[in-house]
Order: sequence, then C-alpha cells, then structure tokens
Amino acid sequence: MHSRHPLKVPPTLFPRILLRTSQAILLALILNGPGPNPLVNTLAPGSQANRVRGGRLDQRLPMAAGSTLRIENPSGPIRVRVWSQPEARIVAVRPAPGQPGAWYSISTSDKPPGLVTVTIKPLEAETIDVEVSAPGAVSLQLETVNGSIEIAGPVTNVVAESQGGDIIAQLPPSHSADLALHSTNGSIRSELPTAIFGLFDSHNLQAKLGQGGPAILLRTMTGNVRLLPLGSSSDLVHETPSGAQPTPATISASPPTRPELRTSPNPGEDVSNRPSRSDPSPRSVEGATVNLEAPLVHLNVSVSDRSGRAIANLTKDDFLVYEDNVLQPVTYFASSTTPFDLVLLLDLSGSTEKKTRVIKEAARRFVDLINPEDRLAVYAFRRRVQVISHLTNDRELLKRRTEDIGGGRGGTAFYDALWFTASELAQSSNRRKAIVVMSDGVDNSISNPEDTPSNHSFDELMGRLEETEMIVYPIYLDTEYEMVIQQRRETSEAYAVARRQLSELAERTAGVLFRAAQVEDLETAYQQVADELRTVYSLAYEPSNAVRDGTWRRISVKVNRPTVSVRTRRGYYAR
Repeated sequence: MHSRHPLKVPPTLFPRILLRTSQAILLALILNGPGPNPLVNTLAPGSQANRVRGGRLDQRLPMAAGSTLRIENPSGPIRVRVWSQPEARIVAVRPAPGQPGAWYSISTSDKPPGLVTVTIKPLEAETIDVEVSAPGAVSLQLETVNGSIEIAGPVTNVVAESQGGDIIAQLPPSHSADLALHSTNGSIRSELPTAIFGLFDSHNLQAKLGQGGPAILLRTMTGNVRLLPLGSSSDLVHETPSGAQPTPATISASPPTRPELRTSPNPGEDVSNRPSRSDPSPRSVEGATVNLEAPLVHLNVSVSDRSGRAIANLTKDDFLVYEDNVLQPVTYFASSTTPFDLVLLLDLSGSTEKKTRVIKEAARRFVDLINPEDRLAVYAFRRRVQVISHLTNDRELLKRRTEDIGGGRGGTAFYDALWFTASELAQSSNRRKAIVVMSDGVDNSISNPEDTPSNHSFDELMGRLEETEMIVYPIYLDTEYEMVIQQRRETSEAYAVARRQLSELAERTAGVLFRAAQVEDLETAYQQVADELRTVYSLAYEPSNAVRDGTWRRISVKVNRPTVSVRTRRGYYAR
C-alpha cells in the first residue's frame, strides 16, 4: 500500500484552475484574444535580436496585436509595463554572470496562435528579476513561484499567478475589464471603482471595471492582491533608446484615501434573504475601496438529541454564538437544506487493489444518496491525485466516470491528496463545501518520513482545512490486518497515528468519523454521510473583536433546546 515515492502534486497552474471554474469563459478570451492572432517570429537564444552580455538578457520580440506573451520566472519577480512600441522587451540580469549553463529559453507556439514563451531557468538559490515592456494589445501570461508580479498600464488580457508573492496591478481609472482576483491565504484590495458580478468574499473578487471587457485574472496562494489606480499617462513606460534599460514606473503603496467598503453585513443585520455573492446582477461600488480583509466567521453546525438523531427545523433565533465567551450577533443563517459542493476522495492505493470493484459500486450508490441540488466531484489518489469528475449534478455522468476508475496500486499520499482537494474545492462557488474521504489514513510519511516525505505535514493540512471552512467526513477503511499481519508492509503504530489523525480531522472541521470494518461496509457508511449532510446548519457572524492579531479565538455554540448536542469547529486564528 505504501510506496517509498511521495506524491508530488505540482503547483496548480492558474489557467487549468480557471478551466475548472466559472472563469473558463474569461480564460477563453485571453487565449483567443480580441482579434486575429498572427504568428510572431521565432527568436531563440543566440539570434541577432537576442543580446546577452555578462549574464544580462536584453531581448526585443516583435509582437502583433492579439498575440500572447508568456513569462515564466520561478524564483524572482516579474514587472510589466505597457509601452507604445509594437514589440516586447525583456530585460533580466543574472546575479552571478560567470556561472555556466543556459539560464533562459525563448520559444513560440501556435497554441494559442502567436504565443511567445520566455522561460527563466535559475540555478539553485538564484533569484533573477525580470523587467518587461509590452504593447497594450498583447495578452500576458505571467507565472512565478516565489516572486511578486507587478503590472502597470492599460493591459488587454492578463493571467498572472504567484505561489508566494504579492500581485499588484496599476490600471488607468477609466480602464474597462472583467476582474477575477483570488488570494488563498492573503487579502484582496481594490482602489478602483468596481461593479461586483460574481464571487465576493475574503479571498475572491469577481467584478467589472468600467463597462467590463478584457479579462484580468490575478491569483496568489500566500501573497496579497492589490488593484491600484494609475496616476497619469506619465506612469507608463515609453519607448527607450536601443540598448538602454527600461525605467519601470513605481507602483504606489500609499494608504487609500477613498472610504472603505465593508464586505460583511452590519452587526445584527440578517442577510438570510440577500442575493448570493455569486449573483450575476452587478452591484456597483463606485468611488469605494474594496478591502476584503475582514471576512465573516463561518460555522457549520450539527445539532442532535440524546439518541444522536438530528434535530431539524431550527431557525436563526434558536442559536447563540459566543467568541471567547462574548455573545456574537448571527448575521447569516442557512438551513440544513442549503445545497453543498462535495468531493468524494477515494484511496485507491495498494491495499485496495483487489477491492476496486466494490469501492466503485459503493461510490456509484453514493451519487444517488445526496440531495439533487448538491454538486459532486470524484477524485482518487495513490501517489498522485486523479480527477475522475469535476463538480456536477449530472448523476449519470458521475456514474459513468466512476465506472472508469482504474485499479489500486502504489503509495498513499493522504496529506497531499487532501491538500490538493481542499485547494481545488476552494475555487468553486460560494456554496457550503465538504470532503468525504475514504481511506485508512496511513500517509506514507508516517512510517518513512525521510524516505517518503510529504509535501505538507498533518499540522499544515489541518490549518489549511480550518481556513477553508470545509467539513471533512473521513470514512476509515480498516486495512490494518492485511497490511500489518498478512503483508507486513506497515506497523500497528502507524495505524494508531492514522486513526487519531482521522478523528482530529473530523472533530476540528465539524465533521464525523465513520468506520468501515471491511470494504463491503462502505455503502452503509456512505448512507450515514448522506444523512449527516442533511442535518448541517450554516451560520456566520462578524466578530465584535475586529483586531486581527493572529491569536486563537475560541468559539462555542448553544441552542435554545433542552438536552441537545451541538457540534461545530472549536475556533479560529484571527489573521
């Protein structure tokens, strides 16, 4: 079951994520461009148009309107300025010019037509800054892992992604564009007037600038996203003499002067009947700063009687929510019938390779057990995650895709698979979210942390899940006898750790741990999960203590009913 090769889930590319979400249409605009896309010239390193002196790259690339410029710089910042020339200019300086080796490449492709890709290839621990001047009519695809991304000027289409850096876009106040901004663990701030038409919460902003138009898609995992006004036309990069270094515009980080737009309701305000934040009707916030840094605290709450039966038909007035023993006004309430976005995550590693048929059949039956309004995705994992089906409420499609699941073999990258699933599910709509994971929970790294390290530790995974406010329902499939006694491929200690961690996953996300002694018990466990999902209420409140000092805030929920049991998450860090 447990290979010595860890799961290596690659950083999720922004275009791929967008194709899986409601932003696919926007991405299509970027890839297709607003007009014809003639191919540009192929300029490889060493050509006449390419000048490299002492570790310095200064490359001019003819770019026709509607073509696409892609910049990949793994370990350094990317700074882009719009200029008036019909060509792009890329300037990069290597910190240690004497070191040997090809440190960049330039290639062209016809998918999409007119695509030019500039890839920086730093040595280990080497950071290379990339300065770009580009025509405004050229689409941009910008990707870095650890660096920041800065964009200034009236760009046409942009897809920009950074794993760990900030993304700042400075645009003319009169600019028109469709925006999709996302920060997984950071904040979003826009000082430009916007009209919201899609997701609108602490990590997402989908809105229009002006009348809308070209797509500007900015995504960072741990950094912040800032949308700032371009002060004047003098902020643009104008044509520079051949051989001279472009002078980049300075992006202002001065404090905003516009009034702040609150993204959460006023204390005591009932928003139960408000339009969804994914409501397509634009809501104008002209003249206001959008500052998505003070989100509501969301809670998923299950209530049962002494015998464990769920209590239905509760209202908002039945709940009392306390943060650090201080009563909080409930500003949002969703009944137990509110739809979910679900992911069924299946462990198909070595210990289940002879049980795949039963696992698939149980999964197919689970499709029929959930509510018709719920959307379901199916993933499977071994050393890597396999997406069987994306979120859909097409039951027949889900069953067909589930039938195509292959047999189990290989290691168990449990932590990384859950991390990947949570990250993907976080990109879905503003519905309630839950993960149903069937596994024995024995990650490869429990027994062999040095030989099979995980990309993410269990503690990191727990922090990620709590931040996403998802419910996790682990279904513990007991494989201990086969793996420890029969095959001697694992230890009882590893299984003890796994069971403890599965229990903690359920407790800290307001879920429930279910058990399947054998694979034939999965159907019963799935029925229990489906029943449990129908008993979850969702609440939200705006904390009376608005200080974001990183401290732990303890949460307790009480219900105005005698002798009931309430289950929800224990608290959160006020970051």
